[in-house]
Amino acid sequence: MPICHSSVSDWNSNDEFFKLMRGRFIVDGAENLQRREIKFDLNRLARVAADSVGAAQCISIKKYPDGMFNKALLMSMNNGREVVVKVPNPNAGVPHFTTASEVATMDFARKIIDAPAPRVYSRNSQAESHPVGAGFIIMDKIEAVPLSQKQWLSVSFFYYGSLYYAGDVQSPARDHYVKDGKAVTISEFVIGPATGRDWVDGGRSILDIDRGPWASLTQYLQAVRTRETKAIQSLKSENRLPYSEAQSFIDQTREINLLL
Repeated sequence: MPICHSSVSDWNSNDEFFKLMRGRFIVDGAENLQRREIKFDLNRLARVAADSVGAAQCISIKKYPDGMFNKALLMSMNNGREVVVKVPNPNAGVPHFTTASEVATMDFARKIIDAPAPRVYSRNSQAESHPVGAGFIIMDKIEAVPLSQKQWLSVSFFYYGSLYYAGDVQSPARDHYVKDGKAVTISEFVIGPATGRDWVDGGRSILDIDRGPWASLTQYLQAVRTRETKAIQSLKSENRLPYSEAQSFIDQTREINLLL
């Protein structure tokens, strides 16, 4: 259920929208909280969201419980429309690529696989060049439905990496994917650099490494080996995989529930 409800006109006045409110960290508490705090112009973002669905104004914003990597907001408009807005935290991944890949992946799932993925109304992956001051995705609020595995297995790819729109990254100039046994050579979707957590966690986002795409499993595994070798050589020992950033996190809500 959403938390942190506000219907005031100055959304920026409520710090809870921008900070991690769900719990605390056992290790490096201040640093970990800072990496999950992002300040942006929520008033302007609300206007962008309203414009994206043809509304005159946003009348209510509810913040969903904090995740580790994003802020998620439910915005209600004066015309009855509701949208979900995601804003990546500083620790979400490599700027631009993380948001660009997420949007393209949802659109690919909806258009190509015919999965019930949210429709994206507006997005920004270039935080420094947008008046909002952050990356964001504005999308449909949809109900959860069971997915068919057959739909996902109907598509295969020639490369290993993450999905993007063709205009967002440089990609190998050849067949992009196979749909129902037929190669798709002209597509708005391409495979680009990997954006998985294992490529950014623990300082890996700043490593000078090959992030793909890769034409073979061998190339991918070689890149993983190089990544972890450089991580061992240049990063703190606690940042080696497979340990997760979330391991030092205390969910206060869960702890309180255990006492009730």
